[in-house]
Amino acid sequence: MLAHRGRVLTAAERGDRDAFLALYDQFAPMLYRFSFWLTGNESETRELVVATFHRAFRALHKRPRDIVLDTWFYRMAVRTFLAANRWQRLTRRTPGPVEIEDRTTAWREATLALSPRLRVVWLLALAEGMPQSQTAEALSTSLDRVESLLERARAEFRAPDSDADRAMIERAMRQLSAPRPSATLRGEVAAALGTGDATLCTRIMQAGIGLVVLALVASVAFSLLRDEEEAEVDAEQAPAQPKQIILLGQADSGTLVAFNAKDLKPANIIGIGNEPRALELSADGKMLYILQSEGLLTVEAESQRVGRLFQLPEQEWSSLVVAGEHVVVGSQSSPLVLVLDENGETAAEISLPWPVERLVRLNEQSLLAVASDRTSMALVALDSASVSEAIAIGTGLVIGAVVPNQDGSVVYVTTPETEELWRVAASSGQATLLAKIPGTRATHGTLSADGAALYLSTEGDSPAETITGDSPSSSADVKSTVPPVRTTSKETSDADAASEETSEEETQPALTFINTADGNVEHQLWQEGGVTQLALDAERNILYALAPQANAILVLDSRTFHVRNVVPLAVRPLAFTLLSQSN
Repeated sequence: MLAHRGRVLTAAERGDRDAFLALYDQFAPMLYRFSFWLTGNESETRELVVATFHRAFRALHKRPRDIVLDTWFYRMAVRTFLAANRWQRLTRRTPGPVEIEDRTTAWREATLALSPRLRVVWLLALAEGMPQSQTAEALSTSLDRVESLLERARAEFRAPDSDADRAMIERAMRQLSAPRPSATLRGEVAAALGTGDATLCTRIMQAGIGLVVLALVASVAFSLLRDEEEAEVDAEQAPAQPKQIILLGQADSGTLVAFNAKDLKPANIIGIGNEPRALELSADGKMLYILQSEGLLTVEAESQRVGRLFQLPEQEWSSLVVAGEHVVVGSQSSPLVLVLDENGETAAEISLPWPVERLVRLNEQSLLAVASDRTSMALVALDSASVSEAIAIGTGLVIGAVVPNQDGSVVYVTTPETEELWRVAASSGQATLLAKIPGTRATHGTLSADGAALYLSTEGDSPAETITGDSPSSSADVKSTVPPVRTTSKETSDADAASEETSEEETQPALTFINTADGNVEHQLWQEGGVTQLALDAERNILYALAPQANAILVLDSRTFHVRNVVPLAVRPLAFTLLSQSN
């Protein structure tokens, strides 16, 4: 029996749908009961169960081997439930007048009145009788965190007879009844597993996607850290049409969000498939390319209409860049760069000395490929499909940010471990040390159009684990994770600098503004968690900084580093681009 179960699990992990349906038969009753108590009605329960098994089917091959299978299925249900509720502001239900004798109804109403996180812990620990250590595994969090949440749930549980003996109530909770899954539900799950295209993903998640739109509108209706006086852009500087933010959010399915350029409210959101990895805008600004596990997806930039999915050879493609009419992808597992034309056909395969950590566009015909160990990089000529000798920065220094100027002739390279900034001639590979900037371990950057201002960003340490292992559970939670920021400049007084000395030693600047003429630091900005990708709207003097750990985009004045706005996000951000608007 165990050997047979092992064979079924192995087949399911390889994508065998029939084998996975055998797992459905085993775990559907417990997940249906659990889902029913989470949602409170059978209609939402069916949707949650279908979405949970669809999610589990896609993730089964990545299941940690140190977690038992039933706990892992609970984890999938919890993440699916919290992900759906993340997109809406939940109002707790207040139990109405219910007869005490009808304990099932009374306790169900009291359970539904708990917030989603507390409800999950309450049901796993009590209704499902799961040990707290196993509950922590199901929630991807610590035992202390589970104990804390369970205490809060006990304190907030308000059934009509909640003053009765707690031990009696908790024992009775384990005996509560719930409907069993119908035979037709298995068919719905089978249908979901049988189709892997974006249409099905959209159909399965259409209720959640609708809530995403509503919640995103609500979540960014209020801006944080806004200074009304500074937020007004000089009319002489502001173009007629500001640029639009196109954000690629990473969840269980990729999400593409377009933000209205004027008020930073979400204007459109679509699902674009699984495991997004990179986002790039075409040279003419008309097409978005999204690298994902299935291939290269095209999306019309202005309308966000999903186009074609270009199939790629089986490989762990991880980096993407657009150079002229060429779309180039690289792999961290193979020393190969693939060059595609506008139709998705392979124009060239270029072999490198090593696998690629990332690709950096220099101009329409050339790019830099950074080695996976980040100790060297090479110039790649797309027209001749040739690779120059490796460019080493210093001696064995690890490469951080790589920022080219407009024509790609000069590249600025940071070495985070030594906190140095180098100026490199792309054609010759000659590197010159420009500055040593203590406390700046930059990993991303962008350059002003005139090349005079270099903006470098530093990504902070990994955030503490959340209860789901995903992004925060609601738009309100997203706002609360955005920490305050602090800026300094070279004009800061000695007294101010002295008062901030301690805090500067304990952390590192998230953003640094450097004058490329002399390597001097003009401004710095501190924010807990750091920032990653940067984008500059030079016409409006606005710098956008992606803060993944805070689930936000910072909007700053590029000259002073004053924070004009903070855009909280309801998805875990992966990458973004700025799209010019048509008049």
